[in-house]
Amino acid sequence: MIEKNTELKTEDMENVKRESLAYLDEAKANRLAAFLKYSKIPDVSVEYDEISTTYNVTVLSTDFDKAENLYNVFAENELTENKSDSDSEKKINVNLYESSTEKYKDNLSSAVTFFICGAAGLIVLVLNATGILNFISRESSSFILMNIILAALFVGFIIIGFLSLKYSKNIKEKAAEEEAALK
Repeated sequence: MIEKNTELKTEDMENVKRESLAYLDEAKANRLAAFLKYSKIPDVSVEYDEISTTYNVTVLSTDFDKAENLYNVFAENELTENKSDSDSEKKINVNLYESSTEKYKDNLSSAVTFFICGAAGLIVLVLNATGILNFISRESSSFILMNIILAALFVGFIIIGFLSLKYSKNIKEKAAEEEAALK
């Protein structure tokens, strides 16, 4: 729990206004202090509070807002209890790195999807314009406008497909370099 208690403390012959950031056990308080110092908050102190029998982490009031944001990150990662199943803990392994080969495959499938959708859409428009299909009636006042808009959309899909294909070729070259570097 974050509490904003303001107290005046004399150090080095001057008054320094400090604010309490958190009351934690000793190990967590020291980890929080190290995290704050690493995050460029220079004046962090950890003091034992006899009343609450916990350790009070304090910072300068000028650094409190930044420290509070950092504390929220710390609390999210360090203070949440791990939920466990009956016998073993579940841990989610997240791989943030996506190899160039995976990027190539994803981009290539996107390019193919855009080509198929664009081509199919243009075919449906041509069949509708010739009267084989009747999605948009020729007698409709918006027939021409709808055909122009849909044709532009489907041509845009095909252009995006070409751009995705071009980008996937660049990624394929990087994937080959990446695989060569791993060997």
